[in-house]
Amino acid sequence: MTPGSAPGYHALTQGYLVGEVVRRITGKSLGTVFRQEIAEPLGADFHIGLPASEDARVADLIPPPPGAGIADGEQSELVANMSRNPGIDPVATRTRAWRGAEIPAAGVRAMPARWLRSMSCWPMAASPRASASSPRPAAARPWNCRWREPT
Repeated sequence: MTPGSAPGYHALTQGYLVGEVVRRITGKSLGTVFRQEIAEPLGADFHIGLPASEDARVADLIPPPPGAGIADGEQSELVANMSRNPGIDPVATRTRAWRGAEIPAAGVRAMPARWLRSMSCWPMAASPRASASSPRPAAARPWNCRWREPT
């Protein structure tokens, strides 16, 4: 493929690009800025780069069984290429190196209710913000969730 001839999506590198802008402006990593400026003031248990002291609290990523994710043919080729580029090895996510790495696009660790608290400061499509006690119905979410719901 010739550069510039087709669209591309690089899910894991987008966070690094934003992180570099933050680092050049503040002199701090994105994980440090997020922790100091957003998570700590909100009391949110949210980490971009998990401290080793928190490892025991992390659940291992378990991949879905074959056929439990997005079914073949349910997404366009562009979306398929985007979501599988690159794939993430679940075994790698269990290492100290992975958990401690500040990978803004894929390395966030948070308790669900605390994650919602940290995200409550970001506007979401001019609709009411989600909260742990009153999540928005699926129809009101500003993203397209393509994973199958359990039946």
